[in-house]
Amino acid sequence: KARRTNIAPRMGVAYRLDQEGRTVLRGGAGLYFDSSLAAASDLLNGIPFTLWQVASPLPETTGSMRSLISYGFPADLRLPKVWQWNASIERSLNGPNVLTLAYVGSAGRLLLRREVDGALGSNLVRSAELTNRGEANYHGLQVQLRRRMSRRVQAMVSYTWSHSLDNASTDSMLHWAGDGYSPRNDYGSSDFDARHALSADRKSTRLNSS
Repeated sequence: KARRTNIAPRMGVAYRLDQEGRTVLRGGAGLYFDSSLAAASDLLNGIPFTLWQVASPLPETTGSMRSLISYGFPADLRLPKVWQWNASIERSLNGPNVLTLAYVGSAGRLLLRREVDGALGSNLVRSAELTNRGEANYHGLQVQLRRRMSRRVQAMVSYTWSHSLDNASTDSMLHWAGDGYSPRNDYGSSDFDARHALSADRKSTRLNSS
């Protein structure tokens, strides 16, 4: 359903803390919508077009569990939205060295989450519904040091300490949503969560002469 109220404001500011311009404070925030609702093709994934057969680890079932899964989504499905914000302070050190400290955060709401209903057991007909009950949060601290080695060579070292949490790390996964089961029970560290990331890079730039 088309909506006219998906307004995505964004803003950014920069402030020089000293007259020399060696220290700069920056910040920004914005709201973003995910308009790639390719999951609408789920209707082609269920019966009668396809039949799923999966192995069940449940003790009350043996062998393979053959289930007919029908796919769908509600008529009021919303576009997922993500708030993003950041703040950083950049300081020019002795000579060509620049040190940057930054905080980056995001909060995803109305994210896509596929939920399967029905009772546990074998040979059941289930329905997988695409919902907006997904949520995610990210917080990261970034440190970056840049140094100009020469007129054409620049080196950079970056370190990130972060934590990503959600209740659906991918919108292609099927989540159990039986009676009385809350999506909050699935909230925890993301499948792709990486607490520490260290990278180093050196690049060469070509100077144009007029």
